[in-house]
Amino acid sequence: MRTGTISLLALALAGSGALGACSGSSTKSGTPTSRATTTIARTTTSDTPTITWQVTRAKPESVLVGGGHADPAALQRAQAVVDAYLRGATPGALASGRAPASVSALFVPDLTPKVRANTRGALVDSGLGLLRVPATLTGSTRLTALVDGSGKTGAITATVHVHISAITTKGRWRLQRDGELLLLPLGPTWRIAAYDLTLTRTNVMTGATTTASSSTTTTAPGAKP
Repeated sequence: MRTGTISLLALALAGSGALGACSGSSTKSGTPTSRATTTIARTTTSDTPTITWQVTRAKPESVLVGGGHADPAALQRAQAVVDAYLRGATPGALASGRAPASVSALFVPDLTPKVRANTRGALVDSGLGLLRVPATLTGSTRLTALVDGSGKTGAITATVHVHISAITTKGRWRLQRDGELLLLPLGPTWRIAAYDLTLTRTNVMTGATTTASSSTTTTAPGAKP
């Protein structure tokens, strides 16, 4: 069941009592008015087909509890983690045929074992064979930051919608990943501390479509807002 962006933010801060310390009112700012597209060409070796990224980043939003604005540096660090996850989950897995070790490192330590055990489902597209022809990953991401009464950016969610059509050594695939990632600060960086993702995988040759979902019901204790 999809928890939703605001629910994931509430999940992150409820345990710390930060929501209870606020008046209960909140407002949104930063409604997306523009979009920026980043295209990244990635070739692993001279024999590996080029994997091109076309990712649209919507302008970040802020959920303000009391006042303040989202920290631009926090948004930048969180976006880098989201981009790294999506690069590893699909292009990285299809280029190598397996889940890149770097993917699990983007999650808080308490989630690492679960991520490593779920590399052929909703989290990572491994086990589908090696990419045979160039492919393009398209889609969008949008960050939403929760800013508390003191102006601190305590949690950030990323809403992701990405898809790719790929021809590999094991068939022709259409892959679509949708959902949310919750990021919390861990020392000087940000890490994924909760998620709610659904992967829809279609075997183009047979027409068979499967859906895999994976989510966390509580915020992992490896990071604190």
